[in-house]
Amino acid sequence: MRKTLILMPAYNPDSKELLDSVESLLQQTYPVDICIIDDGSRQPVKLPVQDPENKITLIRCEKNGGITAALRKGVEYALAKDYAYIGRLDVGDISYPKRLALQHAFLDANPKVGLVGTLSRVLDMGGREMFIHGVKPGVRNVRTQLWKSAPFKHSTFLMRSDVFRVVGNYDLDFNGSEDNELMQRIIKKFDIDCIQEVLIDYYDNPEGISSKKRNLQLRKRLSAMVKHPCPLSAGWYYGLMRTVGLIVMPHRVAKSISVGLWRQSNGNHAN
Repeated sequence: MRKTLILMPAYNPDSKELLDSVESLLQQTYPVDICIIDDGSRQPVKLPVQDPENKITLIRCEKNGGITAALRKGVEYALAKDYAYIGRLDVGDISYPKRLALQHAFLDANPKVGLVGTLSRVLDMGGREMFIHGVKPGVRNVRTQLWKSAPFKHSTFLMRSDVFRVVGNYDLDFNGSEDNELMQRIIKKFDIDCIQEVLIDYYDNPEGISSKKRNLQLRKRLSAMVKHPCPLSAGWYYGLMRTVGLIVMPHRVAKSISVGLWRQSNGNHAN
């Protein structure tokens, strides 16, 4: 059985950002393979580095189908090749060298956990630290935050492959909020937790998908909550109301509030 595959969807990626992200994975203290899924880029993505050990696989989609479709192809490949673990990293984000080693150690020590994330250092495009992102440890904290927003960045995901065999692949109906909906399925069957150490740099790109399609993502998150109800929890109702409020709130105001809350929660320093 192969061990760990990191999925990296890419659509018209910046060549330097792609190189930096791939190199951050090749420099891990825990060896991993990489699967770049080219989601129908105008110019086909090429491997950014020499790969004498065949650690990098490049999957080319004939047309741009969106990140969810690209991720589905990556998961299908990982399962077909019998990888034991599946992780994520977006183009432009940087994994610290010990990220995967610490995540594997955590999963080894916590067999009920199916998905583990980490804290992230969120930077603006000029490289200035904005805040530290990620919830306090424990499945209850993850579940509560999941109803409000992302409990940790999807670039920190590391999952047991069996999670997908149990709950299924990413759902195309939730493109734009695919990670939230997947986590809502996972948390019904497995624990989800967050390592309390900053292990990636995440660049907050105002031109990225999250900023451009904010309202679509919020509506998809709302649909995911309705699909996976928890009517006995006050947090679920609060999450519904909060998401509706964010849909009607100007993006600049919502962003300012979010940054302030994360700064208050995690302070202004990286581990």
